[in-house]
Amino acid sequence: MKKETREIYHPTMTSSARFILLAFLLLATVVPSKPQGFSEDLDPKRHGPGQEKLSHLHFYLHDTLAGRDPTAMRVAKAPLLQLVHNVVRRGKYNGSTLSVLWRNAPLEDLRELPILGGSGLFQFAQGYAHARTHYLDIVTGDAIVKYDVYVLHY
Repeated sequence: MKKETREIYHPTMTSSARFILLAFLLLATVVPSKPQGFSEDLDPKRHGPGQEKLSHLHFYLHDTLAGRDPTAMRVAKAPLLQLVHNVVRRGKYNGSTLSVLWRNAPLEDLRELPILGGSGLFQFAQGYAHARTHYLDIVTGDAIVKYDVYVLHY
């Protein structure tokens, strides 16, 4: 019976390759590195908002569900709490939005609604809105609501 022999090749590191590997490992442990993660601290002077402003917005919402020319359409019965994104369509704040936590309680004289944020010129927005029902038809759901919005923004 003939015995078969095989040579196994074992690569060996040359001294220069060992030196490069050692130098790399040494530098990796000595040179401080920036932590990699999902967030980083930013300089507010460079990336943050500018001068804080307080704006008072005053408007009426005509919520008409009935008649020949409705301004709204019921697609589902709303829960007691809603998050509403109000889009400004004219003037200085055109295209900006305010996100308001809305409590659907039209029979209360005064409702205070928190502003949770915004976009456009209302980035970093916070504040509150006062809502007062001026007209309400219980049968049709038609309403006119006055809003006074006080918003801090940049």
